[in-house]
Amino acid sequence: VKEIKQLASRADILVNACDAGREGELIFRRIQEWLKLKKMPVERLWLQSLTEDAIRSAVQNARPGCDYDNLADAADCRARWDWLIGINGSRSLRKGKWLDKGCSVGRVMSPTLMLVVDREEEIESFQPRPYQDVRATFCSKDGKSYEGKSSTLKQKEQHDWHQIAKEWKPGLQAEVLEDSLVEVTEKPKPLMNLADLQRQCSRL
Repeated sequence: VKEIKQLASRADILVNACDAGREGELIFRRIQEWLKLKKMPVERLWLQSLTEDAIRSAVQNARPGCDYDNLADAADCRARWDWLIGINGSRSLRKGKWLDKGCSVGRVMSPTLMLVVDREEEIESFQPRPYQDVRATFCSKDGKSYEGKSSTLKQKEQHDWHQIAKEWKPGLQAEVLEDSLVEVTEKPKPLMNLADLQRQCSRL
C-alpha cells in the first residue's frame, strides 16, 4: 500500500486494473479510500485475460471509473451482507438452544439450500404419466435409410399414435420438403477466462 501511495503522488490519474468483477472493484475502492485518493480521476481497465491482445484492447477501451459505481455499490452490499448474515447470523443461531450447534446461514448458502429443498419437494410430488417413443425407418430410392424418432413428451397436442402407426404401413411414400448443405469454417475456441470456467464448472 505504501508503494501505491508513493506512485500515486507522482501520477495525474489512477488506473484500476484489478480483477474484472465486484471483488476487484471493491479492493480498488477500499485502497483508494484508505490512501485518501478519492479526488484523483480514475480509468478502469476491464481485464478478463492477460494475453497481449486482451491487455491492449483493455487499454484502448478504458472507461471512466465512475461508470462502475453501481458495481462497487453491489460489491460493498455483498460484503456487508456476508458480515451481517453469514457471520453474525450464524453466531446468533448457534447460541439458540432450539437449533443444532452446527447450524449456519449465509448469503449464498441459505438461498442455495432453498433451491435444493424446493427441487426435492418437486421430485417427491412428481406424478408420472404415460408416453410413447415413436420410431420410423425411412428409405430413399438409392437404398439409403435412417431411423427417425420422436417422443410424445415433447408434444403439446395429444395424438392417437396407435392409430397413426396402423395407417403408416410399410412402403408409404413420403416427400422431402427441404434439403440443404452448408459449409462453415469454425475457428478454435479461445481459452476460458475465470468467469467462463466458473460457469462451466457449475454445470458439472
